[in-house]
Formats: sequence, C-alpha cells, structure tokens
Amino acid sequence: MLKQWDCRVAYSSRNDIVVPIPGPSAVVSALSIAGFPTDKFVFMGFPPHKNKRQKYFKEVAAAEYTVVFYESGHRIIKCLQELKENLDAKREMVVCRELTKKFETIYRGTIDQVIEKMTDERGEFVVVVNQK
Repeated sequence: MLKQWDCRVAYSSRNDIVVPIPGPSAVVSALSIAGFPTDKFVFMGFPPHKNKRQKYFKEVAAAEYTVVFYESGHRIIKCLQELKENLDAKREMVVCRELTKKFETIYRGTIDQVIEKMTDERGEFVVVVNQK
C-alpha cells in the first residue's frame, strides 16, 4: 500500500501532472504535491530579513522532518543561495511559485537543480525541503 507521499513517485513514472487545489493555506497546498512525508512537518514562516538569517537556514538543514517556509519573489534567489550553503547537496526540495494561480510553477529536485530551473522570480513562493 502506498503512503500518501509515495503517490508523487507513482504519478511521475507515468508522466502524469500533479497540481494542487486551492486550500486553507499555501503550506497545505505545497505539501499536498511535494511528495515528501507529511505525517510530521515543520512550518517556519518567513526567513528573517537580516539578523539570525544564517541560524534560520542551519535550522532548516538540521530539521528531522519535512520543512516548509515562505519567501518573497525579490528574495527567493538569495534565500536559495544561502540555503545551499547549509543543505546537503542531495537533499530533495520543491519550490512552488504562485500556487493555484494562473502562473503557478513547481520546481523539483536538489537545490542546484531548482536554482538552475528557476526562470521567474516574481510572485509568492513556498519552499518545501524533504526530511533528512
């Protein structure tokens, strides 16, 4: 029997597209399509703008559970570059842009793959980092 987060793997192997439906929050919508364990997860809000920013990303990297946080478009590239300094290069993540809106975009892969694929920095972002 597949666990809920294993479904993304099953759909991906068939080249099906998995999209979120509008829900009570972007966190829930992002988790629903991430394909990562959601029985326990940590929501960390927005990263701090200045002070304690490095500490924040170290906490994301050290988390035992799936981590979700928000970031704005004008800081998303800086955020991913700072996260890259702390995150295991093979750890999977999903970055969702403009969830359930006309220009929704989902980036999946390791942090290097996500940074390479990212083509638009406008909008609201939800970052989901798989558990260790």
